[in-house]
Amino acid sequence: MTTETSDVRAVDENGVWPFVSDVTLAGIPSTYLAQPDRGDAPMVLFSNGFGAPRSEAVLPGIPQNRISPRLVAGMLTAGYRILVPENPGHGERLGDAPSPFDALARCARGEGADLLRTAMEETPALIDGAVSAGLVGRAEDVVIVGHSWGGLHAILRLLGDARIRGGVALIPVIEPTSLPALAEFGAHSRLADLDLTELTRQHLAGRPLSLLAGQTDWIAPAALAHRFAVRLRADPDGAGDAVEYEEMSDAGHGYHARELDHVMEWLAHVAPVDQRAVADG
Repeated sequence: MTTETSDVRAVDENGVWPFVSDVTLAGIPSTYLAQPDRGDAPMVLFSNGFGAPRSEAVLPGIPQNRISPRLVAGMLTAGYRILVPENPGHGERLGDAPSPFDALARCARGEGADLLRTAMEETPALIDGAVSAGLVGRAEDVVIVGHSWGGLHAILRLLGDARIRGGVALIPVIEPTSLPALAEFGAHSRLADLDLTELTRQHLAGRPLSLLAGQTDWIAPAALAHRFAVRLRADPDGAGDAVEYEEMSDAGHGYHARELDHVMEWLAHVAPVDQRAVADG
């Protein structure tokens, strides 16, 4: 298993100097962020939205993506460790595709690897690499948060490793071909073949999963996330017993302050940080 690190420094919007490292875990380029001396703080595996490389999750971000850096900075300031893996088909994992859209288009046509299943199946090795590198104490101290396309990846990675404690999917893409950019692939493609509800029934096993949708979101429609949650909660085997759904009446697909509040409330309940350690730091 390959683990490489090179430390650099960056300051967040609150003036805190966290450690920011480029790491390669099980062959997956990732960014690791943590304030020093955080002891046994849980680690958040964070997934960016469609088209965004992992670098966009680190402040200051770019004008086109103010969402990921705000979420990551908030969690980091609260004392969480953050790992941002490069999503398959993005950034350094584009391969010879000229763009994430082209990588997903090839996937939709059945060419090359199934990028969504790759995210799910590679997760145990990614987390094992983080534990081996000392980035987190144990796999059970990992939770997952993702936004938009990253919300879909948050669900897939949660399903890919039963050790992960739980996850939050913010304005998640539940059906990949519902994205306007991928709508041309319709109902007959590898992307459309993904049955996220059935996969979740098989692998969630009652772990907490929180879905936050925007009522006016036309990119990742709230109706799809709501239907997903309803079906899971009706599972006779209890797979969705800890699935929560909240809808923001005044939100679309852009950043809304409720997103960070929601994440922090959920983390405080599912994976709290020892605030005494944060204060001492």
